[in-house]
Amino acid sequence: MSGGMGYYDGDLYDENGNDLVAQQAAQQQKGNPLRDQLKRVEDQLKALQDQNAELAADRRRNQVADALQAKGYEREAAGLYAGDPNKLDDWLGTYGTMLAKAPTDTSGQGQAGQGTGAPASTVPADGQAALQQMQQAGMNAAGPQGTEAEQIAQMRQTQTPEALMEFLKGQGNPYNFSG
Repeated sequence: MSGGMGYYDGDLYDENGNDLVAQQAAQQQKGNPLRDQLKRVEDQLKALQDQNAELAADRRRNQVADALQAKGYEREAAGLYAGDPNKLDDWLGTYGTMLAKAPTDTSGQGQAGQGTGAPASTVPADGQAALQQMQQAGMNAAGPQGTEAEQIAQMRQTQTPEALMEFLKGQGNPYNFSG
């Protein structure tokens, strides 16, 4: 086709006479699916990088707080230190005297150091029953020796019920199963 005034504009139309410029403009407005996908992936990557940076900062703060607590300082003092957790000792050497020490627990000591109260147990609650059994067995009673497989092998080698009972008593069993 030819446009007005004798100029050649054949590149602007396809073989059916449709306007190619208008089609290209409409396609650009719709967007490119690859570019759209790339944009979504970039946004996801940015969100994950932000989340990773936040988690790394939390982990560093917890490491510093744990180290401070282990040294007798308050955990909240971790907010004052912004350096590498591995260099905390150097920082404490300089600024540790300015930090408040964590209060010590004196609840089990009684008044004026008389020691009237029993110290708190370090045995977890699920192990209290086993601890009581061991205490009832006596101070000189030995705990079980060897692995479970070794103990079973020794029990199978016993020839008489009395020998089995003697072995079980040696392993800390307070019960008598003779009938």
